[in-house]
Amino acid sequence: MSEYSYDEEGNYFPFFVLTFLGLVLVPLTYTSLFRKKVERPAQVNCNCDACVRKKSALAKEDSQFKFGKRFFALAAGWALFAWMAYRVAIQKVESKHWDPYEILGISASATEKEIKKHYKKLSLKFHPDKIRETANETLADIESKFIEISKAYQSLTDEEVRKNFLEYGHPDGKQEFSMGIALPLWIVESQNNLWVLGAYGAIVGLGLPFIVGKWWYGSKNKTAEGVENDTAAMFFKGMKETVGVQESLQLIAKSKEYAEEFGENAEVSGKLEKALAQAGVTLPKDDPNAAKKALALIEAHLNRLPLEKGEEKDKQKALLPLLRLHAALSSIGVAFNYLKFAVELPRLGQNLIQAVPFGGSPLLQLPGISTEVTTKLRTKGIWTVQDLMAVEKDERKTLLIDAGVDASVYKLTEKVARSIPVPEVVKAYFKVPGDNEVTPGALVNFVIKARIIHPGVTPPKLPENAFSEEEDAEDDVDALIGRKTKAKEEGLAKSPMIHAPHWPRNKTPKWSIFLGNTKMERIFVHPTNVTDLSTTLRTFRVQFPAPPQPGNYQFTMFLISDSYIGTDVTKEVELKVVPVEELGDEAKVVEDTIEDTEDEDEESEEEGESSSEYDSSSDEE
Repeated sequence: MSEYSYDEEGNYFPFFVLTFLGLVLVPLTYTSLFRKKVERPAQVNCNCDACVRKKSALAKEDSQFKFGKRFFALAAGWALFAWMAYRVAIQKVESKHWDPYEILGISASATEKEIKKHYKKLSLKFHPDKIRETANETLADIESKFIEISKAYQSLTDEEVRKNFLEYGHPDGKQEFSMGIALPLWIVESQNNLWVLGAYGAIVGLGLPFIVGKWWYGSKNKTAEGVENDTAAMFFKGMKETVGVQESLQLIAKSKEYAEEFGENAEVSGKLEKALAQAGVTLPKDDPNAAKKALALIEAHLNRLPLEKGEEKDKQKALLPLLRLHAALSSIGVAFNYLKFAVELPRLGQNLIQAVPFGGSPLLQLPGISTEVTTKLRTKGIWTVQDLMAVEKDERKTLLIDAGVDASVYKLTEKVARSIPVPEVVKAYFKVPGDNEVTPGALVNFVIKARIIHPGVTPPKLPENAFSEEEDAEDDVDALIGRKTKAKEEGLAKSPMIHAPHWPRNKTPKWSIFLGNTKMERIFVHPTNVTDLSTTLRTFRVQFPAPPQPGNYQFTMFLISDSYIGTDVTKEVELKVVPVEELGDEAKVVEDTIEDTEDEDEESEEEGESSSEYDSSSDEE
């Protein structure tokens, strides 16, 4: 029979706490101090002033240790760990091993005669009749000590008792199995029941539900994009087909995130308001103060206006949640099937990342080029980076320097221009797996073969099958359903970080592919995001059901970047849906066979149901 005992003297409780804290603190501390950052290389090693400031700010931010809740929790945990380690180091644990020689106070080499002689002396000294009770020693203690001495003597002289001692380690034979619980005895003492139960109830009944509830309601209060539900509801209510880019930005500025960040008493300085007015930006008068400030800071970012130190910090606070809010607004606009939103909202993101005002030249993405430079270049028919890099090298240098680009910056301007990724759609077509024609309601793959080319750089030669319409193997399920697999993704070149010196964070590029009907201004196939486009030709598949009616359908394919201005690709494509009646005899035979098979399956299911009923009735009989 086993016996459970508590740690009455508190000897083992520190070991338990020390072990538990070690299991928790070591991995948490490691992940806090040595967080692995997997960063891709930059698109181009640019040393312009803006890039240098950004690199310096990011390096300073990474080097600073953040004193947040996690830090203080870890500090408290390690302090407790150190205290428990000290307790363990000074702990003196008495051995429970029963040793007759130690009890009698003799050497293990003593003879039987010496043992008997020594026992007689102890008997005269410790016999209960010879000792009187004292304040520190009761009669029960005296008797217990004498019994222990007697057992020790018998275990060394009596054969049967000695046999028990040698076999079980105790003169009384096999002892009960004792299990120690590393909890202090005071936890289960009756006088402490109320306090212990109260603490247990507070932790389990209040603390744990509070933590779980806070996490649950916190996650429920946000959408998949990570924005507040109130913000998403406001976006939904403000969504109209006529909403333009400027109105979209004003909607974003009214979000709950900015209201909580800047508060009701937020103000826009007169200096900033004046600078915005000179840039042609007018703030709405009826918007809340927080929305006005957020919009003013975002517009200052777009127009690259110099700010005071305090306003610069506030601008960083306004920019950090901006892409998340932009993504939430975009997803709502796409849900309404508004083609205008699907096209213009990503382009708004391009402007925000590159800090270029709406309608500004894509050349502003290059270092050393100002608005004045773009105005002069436009008179020469140059508006985009592709236009600039299409000009001969010597003429290009002359044009840039004459327009106002510093000669010392020219090489860097050209270097960044050559690094900008411009998608090229080599082939785009519709394909039904296993068929040559698209029939009503068929599952269609829109196949795009695309790659990246760089302005002013001769692209590599296309493979021989670049313009062919590839036929997927019937057993390649992943290809048929357009799903990516890890094995196929391995070995592909990864897109480097974008060149965006005015955006506060590093970012990888992303492109969205979708089909739209420009006449009806509606999305036909919703956007699919793709990454890691490179100079190597890649094939992407977007799957959708064919229209229910036969006919020729004209669509526009959009391939839009989320990071670079002036690199978007549009392509007119035609989807021909033919009626089943116009298919060849072979296709009709296949269709008839499928229908016959379905009829046979239905009949077999009915027969199976009737046979099962018959079997059950037979069992009852």
